[in-house]
Amino acid sequence: MIKIFILLFVLAYFHALEELEIEGRTKHGWARCLPTKRLCNKFILFTLGKEITFYHIYMITMFIIIFHGVFLFISWSIPREAQTIGYLMLYFIMEDMWWFILNPCYGFKNFKKGAISWHKRFLFFLPVSYWWGIILGIGLLLIGGINA
Repeated sequence: MIKIFILLFVLAYFHALEELEIEGRTKHGWARCLPTKRLCNKFILFTLGKEITFYHIYMITMFIIIFHGVFLFISWSIPREAQTIGYLMLYFIMEDMWWFILNPCYGFKNFKKGAISWHKRFLFFLPVSYWWGIILGIGLLLIGGINA
């Protein structure tokens, strides 16, 4: 399991660097300045609290496919699916955190409530959405049997 987390940690680091190159090293994350279509409806606002871009829809879909590539080599099962989704959720939290840490407009010092327009709610030192992702991700790993 520790090897998987190291892999995800490093992959998230390089993914964040790639996103910074695509979006620019500015305070305008969430593809705000990219020429991409945006989707916003009541369900999106309720679940994400903000609009979503097709850039993010395609990127998230790509990683869902990549993470599920493991099933080309092992048989699918509900516990393994739970693990896959759990790792995916934790991965996206790591990647998002790296984006802020590596972005010179934020870094550690500006990763806080009031400094990030699209993370409006913080609990302690992390956005509330991170806490939900951590709880759900770890919960899915436990459901799947962490070492199964």
